[in-house]
Order: sequence, then structure tokens, then C-alpha cells
Amino acid sequence: MNNIRVKLVLIDDILSAGYITRISPYIYKFVNRYLKHISNISAETTYVLHIPCQTFSMAFENLSRYNFVKTPPDVLFRKDCCYVVVCGLTGLSWEKVNFIASSGAGEVVSLSRRSIDVNLQNEVDKVSKRTQCRIRALSTDITMLDDLRRVFQEISETTNFKIKGIFQGAGILRDTLSSRMNERQLHNVLKPKILGTWNLHLVSREYPLDYFVMHSSMTSVMGNIGQSNYGAANAFMDCLSHFRQLNGLCGQSINWGPLEVGMLKNNTSTEQILKDQGYFPLSVSDIFTCLRKIFIVTQFK
Repeated sequence: MNNIRVKLVLIDDILSAGYITRISPYIYKFVNRYLKHISNISAETTYVLHIPCQTFSMAFENLSRYNFVKTPPDVLFRKDCCYVVVCGLTGLSWEKVNFIASSGAGEVVSLSRRSIDVNLQNEVDKVSKRTQCRIRALSTDITMLDDLRRVFQEISETTNFKIKGIFQGAGILRDTLSSRMNERQLHNVLKPKILGTWNLHLVSREYPLDYFVMHSSMTSVMGNIGQSNYGAANAFMDCLSHFRQLNGLCGQSINWGPLEVGMLKNNTSTEQILKDQGYFPLSVSDIFTCLRKIFIVTQFK
């Protein structure tokens, strides 16, 4: 891969008056050298016009400099790769497992503190069979760095796929006013999103990832009554996405609003309260549309 060089030719630049003026001498020399006796040119004749353009290397350490490169929608995930989803068996993360598996991934591994039960395993098997994607669940506590390193080592040793994506969906709600919040209510919310996410960041540096995606919330930007702890935890994710990209690593933080999955699923009273306040929850199909657009251009979100 280090030997590949990509030539970038921007159509808008080529058609601009300034560019045409600059390139005219090259075109004149080309025509004068090769095409002045056009009647003698056969169908098999090939001539190359060298146009000055930007060239960049595909070496791994250089890729972060070219965040304008877009990924085609049909190759977002690869059959020879593994993608790790934290808390991938519930709520939004379960929908993400479905999305990744349906989009061509070879393997998806869900990490959670609890072991998978029989009914949920049956659902996983159905999705796996439908998408032809290997899906498995492993137990770990992402706030314990040694345990997290162990499970990633286990994944590497038990699969032929390369780990190419980490998706952090862990989170806890303990809503209370700041004036009444105790230390436990603060730490319980901060721990999975701050300590757990930082541990994932540390482990991820051993792998050349395509994705490092964190589920954040609009609460980190706009705030919400009784959720100062939750807003602070998500703000850390937002900052980490910038930190990773500034250090040449992939990183995205998605500030989700209300969703028709997880805590809002079948909760019509809360959903109506949100709608009365102007917040309309995203459906599963809307979530998939958002994910597809976000993953095509891996920039800050």
C-alpha cells in the first residue's frame, strides 16, 4: 500500500479560466508533438497528456491529511474485517449491529458486561444468517483496561478478520439536578463514557482502524434539565473525536437527539412530551440514513 500514489484532478479547477490559462502551454506542446499529423494516427495509437495535479501517498501515516476522500456507500464495511460494538445487543447499538452486518461486514463482535441470554442469541443468529455475517457476543468491562485488552486479544486470536472499527455505545442515565447530585450519581454516568471511552482509545492504537465512532448526545451541546452529568460525559466524547483526528487517527462523535429505540421504544408518553417541546425522535430507517451519510465522510460530526 505504501507504493500507491493517487493523482487528484478536480473538475472545477480544470474548467476554471485560470487553470485553462496555466495548462494551455502543455496542451499546445502535446498537440504540436503528437497530433499535427492526425491522419497517420491508428486506432491502436495511445498518447498521454500529462496534466499538473495534486499527488498524495496512500501510506498509513499520511491518510489523515486527506479527509476529503469519500467512501462509496456499498463498501463502507468489508467482508474480511471485524467491527467491535460496545453494548451492541440493546437499543441504538443493536440497530448499529444490524446496519453494519447488512452493509457487508464479515464479522461483528458485541462487548457488554452481561452474558447473552437464549432469546437474544436467537435474534443474533437470525441476523447473522440473513446477512451472512458472523456475529458474536463477549463479556468485558470497558472501564477495566486490563480486561479490555484481554478481550481484544481474544478477538484477534479467534478470528481471521482484521479489526477495523470500534463503536462505543455504552452509557447510563441518572437524571438529577446538580444541587441534589451526589458523587455516586456523577461517577456512574461519567465512568462508561469517559473512562470506558479512553480505554477504548488506548487499545485502538494497536489497530489501523477505519472507524472509531462514539455515541454522544445533543445534551453535550444544548444541555438538558437534570442531565449535567450526562452532558459532561458526552462532551468528553466530542473532545476525544477532535483529539484523535488532530493526532492522525479516525474519530467521530455523533450528537444524537431522541431516537425511537432503547429508552423511548414503546414509551408513548415520554415521546409525546418531547414532541411538544419540538423534539421529534428519529425512526430506525432515519437512523440508518444518518449512519450511512456519516460513515461516507469520516469527519467531525
